Amino acid sequence: KTAKTSRSAVQEYYSAETKVDAIRFNIASAFRECREKGLQQDELEKRLRSVEGVGTVEDGILTYSVRVNDYSAIRVEMSAMQDIDSYDLQVLSHKLVVDDMDGYSGTGFEIEEIELF
Repeated sequence: KTAKTSRSAVQEYYSAETKVDAIRFNIASAFRECREKGLQQDELEKRLRSVEGVGTVEDGILTYSVRVNDYSAIRVEMSAMQDIDSYDLQVLSHKLVVDDMDGYSGTGFEIEEIELF
């Protein structure tokens, strides 16, 4: 039973990571298009908001998350900045966030989020 539960958890996690990577690819593609067009920060943010899966874009920071299962999600935060002569896109955090502590807590031990990189 434990092995089956572990196998299921691993499959759910890697399935979610695949979706995270697809969203990141779409963000990078949109960012590249904006850079090629020379868009300003407000136009860049507007375009990034239109990428499917992106949750928020504000002050050069965008976030998105993908559900792993009923209890957790992978949450990513990226910086997307346009300056006078340069554009910069980078991952600031990539975390597994647990929504429900049932089964994840015990005496002196609690998991709320795990930094994945």
